[in-house]
Amino acid sequence: MCLLSAVPGGGSTPKAATSQTCNASMTEKLGPGLDSMSQAFSPQNASGKPTVKVDAPTPKGDEAVVPASKITVDGKPLRAIMLSHSNGDDPKSFKSNVETDKIDGKWYIGDFNMGNGNQTLRPQGQ
Repeated sequence: MCLLSAVPGGGSTPKAATSQTCNASMTEKLGPGLDSMSQAFSPQNASGKPTVKVDAPTPKGDEAVVPASKITVDGKPLRAIMLSHSNGDDPKSFKSNVETDKIDGKWYIGDFNMGNGNQTLRPQGQ
């Protein structure tokens, strides 16, 4: 997951994570959060490596916001998976999306926003 992340670069320009930024110390720091995210973002009874697909329009620039409803994990919408693991979230007001950045021709995960607009997960523990 770390190597799929965009990290802050000079000014406001993001850069791709590298093996240096995803070192053992960072992996240890992110480990507990990644384990819980993996559970929260996986369908019930999932096993092995999930198949993740994004069904979003082609972005017009180097940044895109993808609603979790347009991301499927093993054929199930990520938004529905998240709600199935949540406690007390109102499905009508629950929103989630992934902010992505295109860096050197590849797409990387930036911030992940979820809930009622008050929770943001940032890569690299920013």
